[in-house]
Amino acid sequence: MRLPIELIDGILDYLSDDPVSLSNCSVSSYAFTSTSQRKLFASVKITPPRCHDHASLTRKLYQTLKESPRLSAYVHTLQLEDVGQIVTCKNGVTHHWLALDEDFPLLLTTLPAVRKLIWNNGLNWFNWFALPCTTRQAIQTAFVQWPLAHLEVMGMVNFPLSSIKTTKPLRHVELRAVHFVEEIRPGSSDDCSAMVKPLLEGCTPKLKSLSLVEPCRRLLPELATWFAEDMDVSGLQSLSFKTYGGYYPKGEDVVSMLRILQASASSITTLEVSPALEGTDITTIPSLALPPLEYPNLHALSLGFEVSDLPLYTGDASGNSSAQWVARSLENLANSPSQSLKTIQLRCHLVQADPAATFDQDIWKSLAKHMCSPKLGQLREVEIQIHAVYSEAKAAMPAVSNLLRDVMLKPFGERGISLQIEEIS
Repeated sequence: MRLPIELIDGILDYLSDDPVSLSNCSVSSYAFTSTSQRKLFASVKITPPRCHDHASLTRKLYQTLKESPRLSAYVHTLQLEDVGQIVTCKNGVTHHWLALDEDFPLLLTTLPAVRKLIWNNGLNWFNWFALPCTTRQAIQTAFVQWPLAHLEVMGMVNFPLSSIKTTKPLRHVELRAVHFVEEIRPGSSDDCSAMVKPLLEGCTPKLKSLSLVEPCRRLLPELATWFAEDMDVSGLQSLSFKTYGGYYPKGEDVVSMLRILQASASSITTLEVSPALEGTDITTIPSLALPPLEYPNLHALSLGFEVSDLPLYTGDASGNSSAQWVARSLENLANSPSQSLKTIQLRCHLVQADPAATFDQDIWKSLAKHMCSPKLGQLREVEIQIHAVYSEAKAAMPAVSNLLRDVMLKPFGERGISLQIEEIS
């Protein structure tokens, strides 16, 4: 008696997070083989080789796919973990495991259907040019040939942005702590222009989501301009921009982000911004706030900011400039020609240098006033997360939570807005 295909699919869906059980299913019955193999090979994670391994995971996978080529088409997600891990140092030269892996370029040639690439360099930064020429060329060739729709890169130096532009199906990009070069020098060993040029006509990716986290400060304006002008962000639905914790004087991080936002405001549905505004003169805040553009599709907004125990209006380059930025941004959004905000999340980082100091209540009153504006008539949910930056601030978190409730519960209740406050230490 044969099991219905729906039951087989249901069983394997239930076991999808258990590779051992899936592997057992693949050899237990012919009826399970094809579906279980599809699920087993749908997502492949490659990690650094361990010292006692006789062969790397890359070599094992390459040999498996060479012996069973049909499995190659099942691999839709490729995840590279801890690429920056150093495995050997010779003659004072630093080597990373992927730079020494001769099988990796060969493996890429056996993978025709990768749709999602996650490149995580771990705790160690990784320089693109630390890879051998053959490996770099193999990766760039793969970017052209793969149906790659989702790309995440974390902790890389000299990442070639031009590789992104050769990937026409690309829809989702996340760059976290990535330093970049815009173009590969013509005639260099990395130059694949002869192969790529015929494929570039009409090839500009139409991005749906973009996340930039702690980008290189020195090249941030160029990065924003590149995405706004060289990529198609006119249909961008999700934009996440986080520089919180870095130092970008005079709000240059926000200025850069606004270039992308202005090019995509009409299509944005989810917007997340956490700028590094500490140390910014509050007199510049109006020019840095989110502008009152038309946001006809904006439903969810997330803003990160800092509140310190310094006086609110100091008139110098300190104080709660980022809190003022949030207040002005909310005011501008309420005055936008069109917006449909339904949820707002505020991530507040408390900085308390003096345990005896108190936080200015006017901050919260100002935020509550703007979120209760009748112009934000569709707003239904507000979530506020309180993070303690220093240990001194942990003791102040309950008092701040109570203050928020005192200030916001009544006006929010009258407007039918739910309020959730979470303390995160």
